[in-house]
Amino acid sequence: MCISGFAVGFIKGWSLAFAMLGIAPIMLIGMGIFTAEMAKKAQVSSKAYAQSAGYASQALSAVRVVASFGNEKLEISNYNRFLEQCRITGLKSGVTGGLTLGFFMFSIYLSYAYAFLMGTIWVDKPIWNHAEDRPYLAGDCIAVFFGVLIGLFSLGGAGPSIVAKAEAQAAGKEAFEVIDNIPSIKQDDTTAKEHTLKGEIEFKDCSFYYPSRPDVAAMSHFSHKFEIGKQTAIVGPSGSGKSTTVQLVERFYDPKEG
Repeated sequence: MCISGFAVGFIKGWSLAFAMLGIAPIMLIGMGIFTAEMAKKAQVSSKAYAQSAGYASQALSAVRVVASFGNEKLEISNYNRFLEQCRITGLKSGVTGGLTLGFFMFSIYLSYAYAFLMGTIWVDKPIWNHAEDRPYLAGDCIAVFFGVLIGLFSLGGAGPSIVAKAEAQAAGKEAFEVIDNIPSIKQDDTTAKEHTLKGEIEFKDCSFYYPSRPDVAAMSHFSHKFEIGKQTAIVGPSGSGKSTTVQLVERFYDPKEG
């Protein structure tokens, strides 16, 4: 349809069609700004909701422990805090998205005004229509206008597909970051110092933050020695660091401090 529209416009009057192509940069700039903002919105929203979903998943997976310690209100409060961040992000994205959409619509109506202005000039002069071998008539201007306009709108119709592609790229970026991530922990490090396993484990002023929640301390200045031959029970409410302690021992993560 894009090629057909341009073909009709140039066949009916190539000089006016070239003049009306001056509206193309205006429409493409408006479409480009709108598409870029929608892609940015998708990426920011995806990141914000990923944090809240991660926290909810952790709380629900240990819901019995949460209920046994009566921490339902605490977990709901923490989850609401993440949702508040999502709400603020959504409001900011909505404002910028509305402004860019308004600019896009402004560019469309400005294109209409420009096209009819050019058509009026071509008829009023009058300018010779080489395609029809006579001066331009109002009908020629309308045919050229709609031909070029349909061509540009068809070209701009790729906008939703571009937005969908941008959203897919934003989601894929996070997945590829995980795939391409180089762990800081080298389990088969040949340069590591040799050591003898004694069975005694000691934490000295350890602090740790999960990568998905870098602003929430899962462990803060924890110190304890697990001695050989003794059984130690770690108890506490959800989020107090029980599972974190085991994961640090198994070296799924390394402490940030200590």
